[in-house]
Amino acid sequence: MKATLLFAGICLSTLCVPLWPVSAEEIEAEAAVQAEVDTLTAGLLAGNFVPASLNGLKTDAAFVGPSDIAVDSSGNVFVADGKSIRKISPDGRVSPFAGSNEGFADGHGVTARFSTNVAIAIDADDNIYVTDPKNRKIRKITPAGYVSTLAGSTSGHRDGLGTDAQFVSPQAIAVDAA
Repeated sequence: MKATLLFAGICLSTLCVPLWPVSAEEIEAEAAVQAEVDTLTAGLLAGNFVPASLNGLKTDAAFVGPSDIAVDSSGNVFVADGKSIRKISPDGRVSPFAGSNEGFADGHGVTARFSTNVAIAIDADDNIYVTDPKNRKIRKITPAGYVSTLAGSTSGHRDGLGTDAQFVSPQAIAVDAA
């Protein structure tokens, strides 16, 4: 079985997120684990190194402050970019997906509001989970773009379901394969 090792990371504007080994030694180790590696391809997925929120195709687009990325089952890349979640389609088109202005509001697409997005993760059903540290919440975005609050309320340290939970400033998130 032949495998293709795609770049050591994805670069968006000024952020590069490593996806696979980044040092020469790690790349060699990865090649040893994979029976054969056909190609090593490096490139810029989207963005143009100008800090701005511009939509468009590949390098016509720009990002304000990307902090995390996640990929869905269709190959769309979602980017936590300041106060919004941006979508990069497989053909490289960057578009808004959820959130636009600072604040807090559940809702559909750009009518939703985030204070700051730090981390995102995608589950097997392509739901997106987002940390919203300044609002002290974990948010969920459906594949159709509806944003709701999954957990969190006011600042504090309390376990609980939904808004009974309290976070000080959630910074990372992960989902399991189920």
